[in-house]
Amino acid sequence: MGATRYPSTVPRPSRPSARRTPRPGHWGSGSAALVGLITGMVGGLSLHTLRQLNTRAVRRAAVALEAGDPRALERLHAASILRDGVRAAV
Repeated sequence: MGATRYPSTVPRPSRPSARRTPRPGHWGSGSAALVGLITGMVGGLSLHTLRQLNTRAVRRAAVALEAGDPRALERLHAASILRDGVRAAV
């Protein structure tokens, strides 16, 4: 009773989508890979640029941070969030 198996009531697909042959002129998967590659590269470069900008800002504020100025830390943090928001919007 407890181990009784019931047949599946969900209809099976006639052909798996992975085995589908591309139509002539169909270049969707190649173009999707190219778009993904370019998007990944642009995202990586923008992240690298953001890190460089944040590093420069921290170096400029180093004296105030070493002195323990909480306002300098707040300004630095807010500017970093703003830069990241601009990067995300683009």
